[in-house]
Amino acid sequence: MQRRIELKRKRQNKEEKITGTFDRKLDNWLLDVSKVLQYLELEKYGIRTPRTVAAVGKDEMLQAAEKFNGKKFITKHNRAGKGLGVQLFNSMDALNSYIKGDSFEESVDGITLLQGYIESPV
Repeated sequence: MQRRIELKRKRQNKEEKITGTFDRKLDNWLLDVSKVLQYLELEKYGIRTPRTVAAVGKDEMLQAAEKFNGKKFITKHNRAGKGLGVQLFNSMDALNSYIKGDSFEESVDGITLLQGYIESPV
């Protein structure tokens, strides 16, 4: 089975568009390494996920954070594991400080996910 896919990424201030037709084996690999594609696949089957916005670069991260209207959100790397890049933010100011600070880590593919934070009921 083949599927056509289009991805955009920014590297060194240049936007690249990647398009192609991929076979199932590569498709599975892409799902394994890309959280964006994982969330899209879950939604396709009606599985609810927290509101998620993909951002490329620091400016887009700040723009994406505005969409959470002052509610708590987390950031995470699109391609990572072991919790890399996962941070909880209570405000835009906190995100801005993190982005401008020394502890900021960019995702391997340049895509950072911002996701609505879900409070534990306990």
